[in-house]
Amino acid sequence: MNNFNKLYSSYIEEQKKAVFNIETTSRCRLQCPFCQRQRKGGKEKVKLAGEMSYEDMRKIYNFTTRMNFCGQISDPIYHTDFLKILEIKKNEYPNNIMSIRTNGSGKKLSWWEAAYNLCDKTTIWTFGLDGASQKTANIYRIGTNFNEIFKAMIIGTKNKIPIEWQFILFKHNEHELELAKNLCNENGITLVVIYSQRWPKEKKHLGINKSITQIKEEIKTQQIPVQKYGKIYFNK
Repeated sequence: MNNFNKLYSSYIEEQKKAVFNIETTSRCRLQCPFCQRQRKGGKEKVKLAGEMSYEDMRKIYNFTTRMNFCGQISDPIYHTDFLKILEIKKNEYPNNIMSIRTNGSGKKLSWWEAAYNLCDKTTIWTFGLDGASQKTANIYRIGTNFNEIFKAMIIGTKNKIPIEWQFILFKHNEHELELAKNLCNENGITLVVIYSQRWPKEKKHLGINKSITQIKEEIKTQQIPVQKYGKIYFNK
């Protein structure tokens, strides 16, 4: 029994080092075609998830020092009161790390000012923007607003908040990668380029002409780079 207790205690201590990935809400403004929300019955199922409570957030932060709000099927900033979440983080867990991944659309500039005033270098914002113009960024992330998002990122860098631009590379946006690099260079934004795994069988309207079978074969023969998450192309 003593050995078990020791092993269990060791296990718990290791788990405390884990990063918890949290969905704060069921809401999202965008209509990305490969999102689970777009599957038959997807939106109805997602709505059943509800929202993360402030007490649940406290429970997680009392267990671990890192939390990641990554919108796999929702977007964290559309929580009923996300500013309250940031306030709790600032006042009660000032040394804990919080990563926030968002599409960044639909919030007024005054909201972003308020949000960044509740943040410091322990809060990292990552904006999903798959293109360096409205026309291109809106091809996959349908409903996105390039100008709103870019202004939000600039406000963050001016407030000395860590800001990342996540650029998912598709055939239809690769021509704007250099422009994205330049914009990051000029504004102190970290550019993170990743490769999408949400390839459809055939989606020519997105400029993706390869079948999933072709892509799998290329992966096997290492003809293309895949899933290079976190590869930083430029960091001023």
